Amino acid sequence: SSQLEEATGELRDALLDILTGSIRQRRLGVGVLMSGVLTATGANILSLYVGC
Repeated sequence: SSQLEEATGELRDALLDILTGSIRQRRLGVGVLMSGVLTATGANILSLYVGC
């Protein structure tokens, strides 16, 4: 029951984010930035392991 409520809450939050486009775009920008940083960091770590 609590899982269903949690999922419903997340869905409602997602819909609210979509409705408020500016907030969504800002979050999207942050998400893209973070994923870019994580990808670059992952690539660096990978190259270090491959170098060894």
